[in-house]
Amino acid sequence: MDNKKKQLIPTLEAIDYPQVIVPWPEVIKAFLESVDLRESTIESYRRRLKQFVLWLKENKINHPTPIDMIQFKKDISLRCSSSLTVGNYLVASRSFFRWCQRRKIYPDISQEVRNPTPPSGHRKDALELSQIQELLSSIERVTLKGKRDYALCRLLIAAGPRGIEVWRSNIEDIRKKNGVWVCYLQGKGQDEKSELVILAPTVLEAIEGYLFLRNYKSK
Repeated sequence: MDNKKKQLIPTLEAIDYPQVIVPWPEVIKAFLESVDLRESTIESYRRRLKQFVLWLKENKINHPTPIDMIQFKKDISLRCSSSLTVGNYLVASRSFFRWCQRRKIYPDISQEVRNPTPPSGHRKDALELSQIQELLSSIERVTLKGKRDYALCRLLIAAGPRGIEVWRSNIEDIRKKNGVWVCYLQGKGQDEKSELVILAPTVLEAIEGYLFLRNYKSK
């Protein structure tokens, strides 16, 4: 009875792999052109999958198997210090091979690969007050660049937005709401600027100082 049960378990050899060598770069290109995702996500997938193709070439693998995918995860884990980065590689690979299987291009070899366990607690320690003071005092506030950097640091320290959220912001995103100055942000994975942070007086003063000098120099 046990022998019969064992025979029902599919082996790697039993999986229907293509007999020809798959042109991975061309297949990845077709995948990226067919998915309905944000441009930033597509670009991230492109970089991750390019690394996967390079890994296949380095290891002389033409027909990757689930075991190869597990080994790829291990090798990436050695190169990347962040489990989040490793997880991003796996997300891209998993989406790609699911797409391949749906189109009968290649079996989904990513099903058995588990995501790395993310670290618990805060990923990075907060700055001490003395470190904040040292950072702010190190920025010269005479030139336009210095005033800009000072305003950005004030905003990042006081409100804690992501760098990409600040990069997407414009002057028009700063306005009053219920008598308080706020800045509207486009959060991660969002298509609109629907999130907001309150601008403390020190932050607002730094931003106003930068904008005043910028407007003066543009005249």
